[in-house]
Amino acid sequence: VDLPADFSAAADQPASAAEALTARIATAPRPDVAALAALIEHLGLAPVRLLAWGETSQLALRLTVQRPDLVRRLAVIGPLPACDVLPGRTGLAVLGTLATPLLILQGDDEALDIAHSAALTRTVPDGRLAVLPGPSYLLPAAKPDLVGLILLEFFEEDSPLGRSAVH
Repeated sequence: VDLPADFSAAADQPASAAEALTARIATAPRPDVAALAALIEHLGLAPVRLLAWGETSQLALRLTVQRPDLVRRLAVIGPLPACDVLPGRTGLAVLGTLATPLLILQGDDEALDIAHSAALTRTVPDGRLAVLPGPSYLLPAAKPDLVGLILLEFFEEDSPLGRSAVH
């Protein structure tokens, strides 16, 4: 989630409210989109650049679809099975209307093949796919510099500060 460089947005908020919302998200039997939306709104961070990894990708995509006003850009590490996130043809139709840029960063050693992720990213008007060698769950640890560069490039594209601000 985006935070100002000095973390002032988080520091200015009562800890108990943010902690309660975070606990609600973490302990929900099914990913709780409403709680995540409430946390982002409570902290005054919207719209955020959101990074999800593994199973949190489903929550992030649901949030992006249901509350596009809260998510500026969405990147997920690992393949994204649309059938689990947005079931049926309706789900794919919803992805086709998603205005939020989406990046899927995936390893080439996955149960879901690359063609599946490529088809999903083609469904999203501003969808992108980056495939790196190895399994997705290890990419950030195995290739931190490369993963960092790809994510930074994606998240900075619409930054009002531009690329020159990060160095």
